[in-house]
Amino acid sequence: MKDHLLLMIKENEHGSSMSAKQHKIKLKEKRKTKMKTIKLILISLCLTVPVLVPAQISPKVIKRFPASIIYQIDMMSSKITLNEEKQIKIGEKLFKRDSLANTALSKGRPVSELKKYYVTEKTFFKGICSQEEIEEFFYRTDPDNRFLAALKSASLLKLTPDQITRIRQQNEAADSVIINDFHKKIQFYNAKLESVLDKVQFAALIKKIYSSLSAEETKRDWKNILNYKLASSRDSSIVYTQLYNYNLTVNAVVDPQSEKLGIIKNREVRNALMLYKQPAILTRYNILADGPYKTNLFSTAIKYGKDLELNPSQTDSILSKYKDLEITKLKDEKNYQTIYKKNEYALFENKTTTNILEARQVEKLLLKKNEKAASHLAVNNWEELEQLGLTKGLDKTSNLKEFIHYHLNFLIASDKVKMNNNAANIFSRRDAELKKPELLKQLDALQKSRDTAKSTKNDLKW
Repeated sequence: MKDHLLLMIKENEHGSSMSAKQHKIKLKEKRKTKMKTIKLILISLCLTVPVLVPAQISPKVIKRFPASIIYQIDMMSSKITLNEEKQIKIGEKLFKRDSLANTALSKGRPVSELKKYYVTEKTFFKGICSQEEIEEFFYRTDPDNRFLAALKSASLLKLTPDQITRIRQQNEAADSVIINDFHKKIQFYNAKLESVLDKVQFAALIKKIYSSLSAEETKRDWKNILNYKLASSRDSSIVYTQLYNYNLTVNAVVDPQSEKLGIIKNREVRNALMLYKQPAILTRYNILADGPYKTNLFSTAIKYGKDLELNPSQTDSILSKYKDLEITKLKDEKNYQTIYKKNEYALFENKTTTNILEARQVEKLLLKKNEKAASHLAVNNWEELEQLGLTKGLDKTSNLKEFIHYHLNFLIASDKVKMNNNAANIFSRRDAELKKPELLKQLDALQKSRDTAKSTKNDLKW
């Protein structure tokens, strides 16, 4: 009803003459989009929140056993479903163990030896629960056990009876293998499972393992994107899915739990996936938020997109060219060609940027691109002049301002020549250079004199 009223208000505000039929269609589409968003949120919650079975302890069981036993039964029933009969059998087994522990203690056995009576080993549920229930319990106790993760996903992976048997055997044999390092333990699981599963099954298992983490990362990405106003909630049905698929792909390929790639290779693979697979909207967010991205003229344009007043079409084009350039660099890097193609990259950046942006936007882009460099150069100049004793009695603030103005104009003029070396741009650069402050000219002369003296000294050595 609320949606219906809001739609009517919007129609009246814009003087719409929408027919009743058109109104119903629009309202239906709006509700459909809303339902998609709700569905995505529910899926995300299901993936990120562990589903625990509510502990339902039978009144008969509560009356039959002491509180300590009831507590243990309750903990077990939070991991797997236990009916009254199973609860009683487990209670009896726990009570018997408790009695044995009390007897041992009364006979003077040390407290340290009592632990064995309270450990839930794999054979504990034998004769009480099914094999699948036992595996479910221990998977919930140790979710990093990839043998149990595979067995739990037997239907999804379409495991054959022989594969199930072999994985169970591996899980049993794993008890005799002590691996303290977490990453090495995951690598152990992977090596064993890859000998049983085919490539499709193994890939599906890894994706299943990382579904929860990927959903959490997607929620975070989507929240960041909304905070930066790069999308609205009505875009969720498409964008959210793209983000989730990207995060899942990265996690499945890299498998961070195993650290199988090593630090350097891990970075290389993530970088490649970022360029080839990352949704453009996430790339844009990373550039704006100083996240992981590559610095080039395109990313600079995106970073200052608001100042440049980029329209959506320009933004999309620049993001696309940003990826094209960095993918080309990545391919060249493999062939050790990057160092020889710097001029080609610069030409591509300059030519493409001038084709996408208007002249006023290019001017603003070059201003933003060179502001920090101009300031840095000016500060360095002042420090050099101070060391030479040429700043006595001079106002630092006004001189720094003059230096920055000069460097900024010269850098912008130089960039324009790179973009188009026509006569006008070459003249502008020459004009900017001629306006160099006198102090900087003195600094140049001193530097040239030092270089000449150094060169003469080297010649004399020969």
